[in-house]
Amino acid sequence: ELTGLAEIRVGKGKGENQLLKEYIELLLEDQKRLSHYEKVVAWKDSARLLIHEVKNPLTPLKLSLQNLGLIVNSDHEIEEINSALTSITDIENILKSFKELVNIEYGEIKNIEFISFWTDFEKQLNRSFPTLNIVNKIEEKTLYLDSEKNLLKMVFINLVKNGVEANKDGFELVLDKKYSYIIVSAITKNVEISDINSIFQFGISEKSDKRGYGLFLCMKISEYLNLNLEAKNVKDGVVFTFAIRC
Repeated sequence: ELTGLAEIRVGKGKGENQLLKEYIELLLEDQKRLSHYEKVVAWKDSARLLIHEVKNPLTPLKLSLQNLGLIVNSDHEIEEINSALTSITDIENILKSFKELVNIEYGEIKNIEFISFWTDFEKQLNRSFPTLNIVNKIEEKTLYLDSEKNLLKMVFINLVKNGVEANKDGFELVLDKKYSYIIVSAITKNVEISDINSIFQFGISEKSDKRGYGLFLCMKISEYLNLNLEAKNVKDGVVFTFAIRC
């Protein structure tokens, strides 16, 4: 019976020892997949609880900032408050998208104008990561594309956060336009990822055994938005790239 099952999955025309050897390898791979699936299911349940708890303090925080905006007079202070309010709104939107993500549902893809989106988002990135070096080679004044703003932000923020943590003075984010694609490269110098092929798997991280969620999430978003996200070790560092069709 075991040989019959092996022939179904591996194929006929092999000796029994070779057949069973290859079948055992398949069973071990099945076991790994099952273990990975169980982790993902547990992660989704935990994520739903986390989303619920994180959303609770956002409302009073938002109201407090709005009240502050009514009593301050300095243009600089108003700008800082508006920036904080924008970040809170982003957190709310990201949590909404994240909740949909862990339910295997995604934010609706819409036609967006990338240049204005990036102009606003770049200010937020610079506030969150003061040492961030951004090289924007895009010359167009307007660029329209089909995507989802909050999911795009999640990919950018995760890649930037990882790069800055790895080498804050040797990290840069490069945007370029080639043919009908916006090419984004997150370049971290003087580092190397030992197991680059498994970097997007759930729970895999070289930082600690309690990390490894951000890049897993980025890959899921990439698959939904068709970003073709990939990572490579190069001569003097690590490069994460993805492409947005416009």
